Amino acid sequence: MTDYGDHCKPLPARRRAVRQAEPAPEGKTAQRWIDLAAEYDAYIVGGYAEQDGELPYNSSILVGPDGYVGTHRKVHLWNEEKLWFEPGDEVAVFETTIGRIGMQICYDQWFPELTRIQAGKGADIIAEPTNWVPINEYERSGQMDADELARANYPRGVERARQHGVVRLCRPRRYRAWAAVSRP
Repeated sequence: MTDYGDHCKPLPARRRAVRQAEPAPEGKTAQRWIDLAAEYDAYIVGGYAEQDGELPYNSSILVGPDGYVGTHRKVHLWNEEKLWFEPGDEVAVFETTIGRIGMQICYDQWFPELTRIQAGKGADIIAEPTNWVPINEYERSGQMDADELARANYPRGVERARQHGVVRLCRPRRYRAWAAVSRP
């Protein structure tokens, strides 16, 4: 994902988020992922800044071999994200040939009701693009790399998924976020 942080000046940061956001599924990023999914006969979940009219959302998109499947807008905005993005208000599960896929983004996984709702809607898989940020002194010290930071935060979501019989997929990366599931 793009760096949206100008923490001291939220209005310019929001304007930048709007400028860099793309519509789904018409945007350049979504179209590239659609092409890759078709080329590799795969399903791809990727995080990006979505534009809907004048409103920016922190979103993830699900695409597959046959094109666009669906979008999830982050429901639980963390910290100053509230200054840049609008919150999502829907919890969806999408039918695919590899199973029913739900999506969450980063901080969404801290809230058990989202996993419970998606499991209740029949999710087999929850894909979670994320960009973990340091939240305590040790994490901010720079002594943890991105993978260690993810391992420190990821167990919450895994436990929630286990409780509801759902598989959770997440490949956190610093400044990029994605998850991909290949068709068998």
